[in-house]
Amino acid sequence: MRNGIGSTILKLPPPIFYVTGIILGMIMDHFFPIPLLPEVWKDRIGIILLSISGTIISLVVIRYKKLKTPFFNVYKQPKALITGGLNRYSRNPGYVALSFLYLGIAVNLNNIWILGLSIPIILVMDLLVIRREERHLEAIFGKEYLQYKSTVRRWI
Repeated sequence: MRNGIGSTILKLPPPIFYVTGIILGMIMDHFFPIPLLPEVWKDRIGIILLSISGTIISLVVIRYKKLKTPFFNVYKQPKALITGGLNRYSRNPGYVALSFLYLGIAVNLNNIWILGLSIPIILVMDLLVIRREERHLEAIFGKEYLQYKSTVRRWI
């Protein structure tokens, strides 16, 4: 994927994929509105999902800052292989948090289209972003990363 759309996609910041899904879902909802949940449930469930996202992101950012490893810029060289904290349960807790944020927004907006687009968004993240990052980490950390990868799931 050195040339063409694949290499361009890989240069985009990962949150762009989630934002694109939200925008497309809002456009689709404008023309074909289909409520996702009864109003009484959407706020409660949405707040729970957004709270989970905020908690995960906070814990991950604190750990990454403590180890002086870039978190928000996935194109910077990592200083350490982070295997503690939430990284004991997921190799990508930041992307798990982004996914919970995305789902929380879908529920709060009561937008079935945004929810439906979560599947292709997560597939794109998994296939085009995370696997590329994993190859990069394997090249940097070698056997240490392969051992970590063999014991911790990619998502959750």
